[in-house]
Amino acid sequence: MRTWLLASTAVMAAIGLSPGAQADVVTLGFSGAGVHARLQLTIVPSSPTGPLVNQPNTVDPVGSFTVTDITGRYSNASLPTPIIGAEVTGIVPRTFDPPRDPFPTNTMAPRSLSFLPSGNSYDNLYYPNGSPQTANNWPFSGGVLDIYGLAFTIDGGYTVNLWSNGVDTPAGPGLTYGVALIQGADVLDYKFGELAAVPEPATFLLFGAGLLGLAGVRSRQRH
Repeated sequence: MRTWLLASTAVMAAIGLSPGAQADVVTLGFSGAGVHARLQLTIVPSSPTGPLVNQPNTVDPVGSFTVTDITGRYSNASLPTPIIGAEVTGIVPRTFDPPRDPFPTNTMAPRSLSFLPSGNSYDNLYYPNGSPQTANNWPFSGGVLDIYGLAFTIDGGYTVNLWSNGVDTPAGPGLTYGVALIQGADVLDYKFGELAAVPEPATFLLFGAGLLGLAGVRSRQRH
């Protein structure tokens, strides 16, 4: 049992909130092809946002939220040595390093686009109302993640990259998601469009203006 004393101003600083800003927690489950996970994402409104028209862009898409923290469990039964219930240990920070996109003609890449040592892209953006198109060379959209998606770490020294392929053509499979399991620069498992994701309604976490000057004590039992 551990007891935490949380001052509201410290909480807001830790997750990058300014007075009046809001953080929500959303639950995102995804499964398919032997992979299963249930994630809790802490999200805040992205800033700055605007149309994706320049390369490199200096904004993220309108309507996007930035994932600032992530917890949960990940399993992959399709590996020679299955991973069962590995704990998610954190979000991979974005780098904002050029080149922003390996395809110079892609003028729609968001400001937050980053790359893992394996070459996999991510931007840690979440779209409650569905993502817009974020790549010239990929016209599909509509997922709660975009084509670049999330990057997070799990027990065992692995990184997971989860993204949305968007809604395919009317004759296609509809909204699909992909996932990669990565260790260092090596991609150990890659599933392009074999997953379905199920977001759950946002849970109100913090509202900055109402927290100023308040402090709370809570206890949490770790299992």
